[in-house]
Amino acid sequence: MSVTALWLIAGALFIGVEMFGVPGIGFLFAGIAALMVGGSIELGVIGAESTVLQFALFFFITTISAILLWKKLKQVRGPLYSNMIGTEAEVISGGLSGSREGQVKWSGTTMRARLADETVIDVLPSGTFVIIKKVEGTLLHVVPKY
Repeated sequence: MSVTALWLIAGALFIGVEMFGVPGIGFLFAGIAALMVGGSIELGVIGAESTVLQFALFFFITTISAILLWKKLKQVRGPLYSNMIGTEAEVISGGLSGSREGQVKWSGTTMRARLADETVIDVLPSGTFVIIKKVEGTLLHVVPKY
């Protein structure tokens, strides 16, 4: 397998992790950088044998793209999450209790969750359906579905 293919696969994996696994960590920026390094090798801008230069370029592009895009993406993401409020999710992984975080499955995605402050119930077992009341970053505040 060529070095170019490895960088392109790494870029796709990083972006996939950002989209489907752990959003908000910065894998998107690493994915963009890996794709650009792979493209640079394919176009002959840098050599396939220049491993140090490849990684230097990767870290440089990751940093620059994070600096340039972080605030813009935060602005774009905020309103997108508001469509979650009022929708249903299912408690998974041991349930939710008190103010301790747990996990829910919403739209096929596993998300961090906590019982909302107005919840009078202290424990919700796995399999319980909840309604999302508030989104705070990647943390959902939920109440039991009645």
